[in-house]
Amino acid sequence: MRERLLVHQMHRGVFVGLPTSEDVRDLFQARRTLELSSIRGAVAPSEEAVRLVGTAVDEGEAARDRRDWWGIGTANMRFHQAVAGLAGSPRVNGFMSQVLAETRLVFHVMDAPKEFHVPYLDWNRRIHTLLASGDAAGAAEELTTYLETSEHQLVTAFTDMERRRD
Repeated sequence: MRERLLVHQMHRGVFVGLPTSEDVRDLFQARRTLELSSIRGAVAPSEEAVRLVGTAVDEGEAARDRRDWWGIGTANMRFHQAVAGLAGSPRVNGFMSQVLAETRLVFHVMDAPKEFHVPYLDWNRRIHTLLASGDAAGAAEELTTYLETSEHQLVTAFTDMERRRD
């Protein structure tokens, strides 16, 4: 296993482990487990749970209109938390909160919020539309491709960064 690179920010007094491409793969495995099982189990999710998914999509689109690229990322995290919320389980919500906190660190290392987040907004809308129409299988299929695409994009970027460091 690779030694973790620690990053220190001046005047912050903390060290944060810099994620690796293996960390990214593991995060996406956890996300697939939590999010896809939440959607697949959402044969009849509550109206409130589906509404929260849509609210997160609306927030992302509003952030895009304001050209608030980091705001899109925040709304995207809310979208994925709301997807996990379809399970109706406080434990799943807690696990997802932890996974998304680590995922956010990965996104910050990317440092390209517009290029990374904007293309996923339309995908979020499609997933919400499918959920709202009761098509959990279609939503799960869209989310599967979504997560595979995002994982590939991030693993490629992290692998390139690791090569440059070595």
